[in-house]
Amino acid sequence: MAIPSNPTIAEIVTEGLKRSGRTSPTATQISDATTHQLREVKADIMLLAPTHPYLETNAWTYSIKGQGRYALPSEANIPVSLVCFTGPTTWAGTAQAGSGPTITLASTINEDELNLLGKYVLLTGGTGAAQARACIGWNNTTKVWSVDSAWTTSPDSTSTFQILHTAMNLWPSEDTPSEFDARVYPHAVGTPRVSALYGDEFLLYPTPELSTYGLFFRYYVDLDQVDDAGTLFINLLREWRSLWIQGIAVKCDQRYDEDRYQTELQVYRTMLEALTSQTTRVIRKRFIDI
Repeated sequence: MAIPSNPTIAEIVTEGLKRSGRTSPTATQISDATTHQLREVKADIMLLAPTHPYLETNAWTYSIKGQGRYALPSEANIPVSLVCFTGPTTWAGTAQAGSGPTITLASTINEDELNLLGKYVLLTGGTGAAQARACIGWNNTTKVWSVDSAWTTSPDSTSTFQILHTAMNLWPSEDTPSEFDARVYPHAVGTPRVSALYGDEFLLYPTPELSTYGLFFRYYVDLDQVDDAGTLFINLLREWRSLWIQGIAVKCDQRYDEDRYQTELQVYRTMLEALTSQTTRVIRKRFIDI
C-alpha cells in the first residue's frame, strides 16, 4: 500500500470547516479560515509548545570580514546554539561547477579522500551562498565532491567555498557573557571565540578577521514566520493533522456556532495539552561569585 501523500493547507482547512458544520465550504470560507483561523491555531501552538522538538531546525551562514553582528534567521523564535566552523585558507577557493548531488571544487584542492570524508563544504559567496553539505565521496583527479544531500540551489563557477574541519561552540558556552561587558571588547579582531545574544542578533567576539568562518545556528522556529510551502511546515501538517483540523473547527465554531464551540473547545484543549507534554527545554545556568 502506497504511503499517503502530504496534506495541503487547503485540505486541512476544508476538513476543519466540515468538522464545524460547513459541509460544503465555499472558496471564501476556505480563504478566510486560512487567513485567520489557521493563524490562530499557530499562535496557540507557539504559546503552549514553543520548544517542541518538531519546531527545531538550523541554518548556515558565513562570516563577513570586520562584521561582528549577525541577524538570527527571520523565522527564528528561540535560539539554541551558535557554532563557528573554521578551515585552512588552502581549503578555500572558487568552484568550477556544481549539480544536485555534487560540486566540482577548485583545481588547487589536493587531498586524499580520507582527509575530506565527513567534512563540510560551505558556499561563502556567489550562486547558492550560505549552503553547507558534508562530503560522502571525493575524487582528487576530477575534484568532484559528492554531497550528503542535494543542493537547494546548485553552485556554479561563481560560487566560492570553504572546507571546514574545526568547530567551536560560541553560544551557549561556559565562557559566554550574557551581554558584551568589560570582559569583551567588540572592536577586537581575530577568530571568534564567544558570542552574546542581543535581541534578534548574535554579536561575535573577536570580530571575524576573515570571510571564511562558517556559522551554524540551531533554533526553534516561529510558526507564523515559517514558509507554509516549506518542508518543515508540510511535515507539521502531516504529524499534527488532527490538531490542525480540530483547531480550525473550534475557531470556526466560535464564529458560527457558540453552542458547538464550548464542547469542541474541550477536545482542542486536551489535544494542545498532549502536545505541550511532549515539549521539553533544559536551561543551563552558570553562577558567578561577585
